[in-house]
Amino acid sequence: MEPTKRKRRTWRAGVGMIAVALVVVTIWRAWPRERLLIEVARPIVKVEPEWSNYSDPENEETYWLTSNQLLIVTPDQNNRDRDRHDLYGNYAQKTWQGSADILNTKTHTRSHLSALTDLIERTTVRPMWRPDRFELSPDGTWIQWQTYSGSDGWPLPRAARLDGTHYREWFRDKRGQENFFLDSRHICQIEANAQPSMKVRDLQSPNQDKKCSTPEQTDAVLAQYALHQPLYIDVPAFDDEGASGEVEVDTYRMQARLQLRLSSWGRAHQSPKPLLVKKIVLPTGAKLRSGGISPQQQSLCFDLHMSRTPPLFDWLHRIIPAFAIRPAVTTETLWMSRTDGAGMHEIGYVPAPLDENGDQAQQIRHLEWLPDGKQISFIYRDTLYVVPAVPEK
Repeated sequence: MEPTKRKRRTWRAGVGMIAVALVVVTIWRAWPRERLLIEVARPIVKVEPEWSNYSDPENEETYWLTSNQLLIVTPDQNNRDRDRHDLYGNYAQKTWQGSADILNTKTHTRSHLSALTDLIERTTVRPMWRPDRFELSPDGTWIQWQTYSGSDGWPLPRAARLDGTHYREWFRDKRGQENFFLDSRHICQIEANAQPSMKVRDLQSPNQDKKCSTPEQTDAVLAQYALHQPLYIDVPAFDDEGASGEVEVDTYRMQARLQLRLSSWGRAHQSPKPLLVKKIVLPTGAKLRSGGISPQQQSLCFDLHMSRTPPLFDWLHRIIPAFAIRPAVTTETLWMSRTDGAGMHEIGYVPAPLDENGDQAQQIRHLEWLPDGKQISFIYRDTLYVVPAVPEK
């Protein structure tokens, strides 16, 4: 064969291979993909499953102290069994027993907090009512939580240094209360039925606790907090499972936080007026199960139940209308957006088969923002996962 012909054939073969490669790449990029949540999330740690009886505690609770430090509170197995008969009689005032550990998710090391564990055991007198709602102060020095004691089982706020020293406790109103760190040393306490309704707890010096008896005093406290968090965002639908279509996002001045909370508890005659009301449209056919606002009040996450058509068949139907679409499958899916609704997109989904009553079974639980406001954690099939959560531009 002449060299010229050989070169031509080689050139044609090369061009043909390039053309085939371009076609493959084009199809690959256009091919619809499943956005399975577990494929984009990162597993952190196995957790024990929930007990089937709602009155029993979960075997293990997790709380993000920082974006790399996970507090794991694990009660002893004996807590669940030794006083079961007391649920229908008199409670034996025995202390809760368990363990408080910190898992460093970067180094994958787990450290036991012996001093904090001893303190929790001494101050939780009911083994059937676990301590919960642990939160670390901004500087990582103090930790607050609540336990349940007494004959009525209402929660009691507690606080101490992370090393177990400087312990504090105080009573709470039974109808409604909100506690949050004003700064690294002070906790703001809002109560529904107390007079006054706002108190400031000085964790370092209890004798410096303050009662805010006038609107001017409460405004001054919240104005101080507003220096680093000027707005307070409320999404009423997050407290009312089952919303569909759209959800309302209300933005208030931080100084309106007290009045807003009291009005939600039925105390205030009139709710404060929001600075901005925004309607965020949910995906078609979606029903809200739960949701949350990032700590920086900049992003929202939505746990939705919805039916969906497999993307491959939906894609084929758009190209070939005569192609029949398969019946939709039920899913539980995570979405997120900015607080103004911009950047709304799906993070991922998991299959959610129907239960015996024909309802979509719950697959995802304990949806929670990490302190950095850029990641979300959730529990799926007894494993705690973390997934990136940044709004699209």
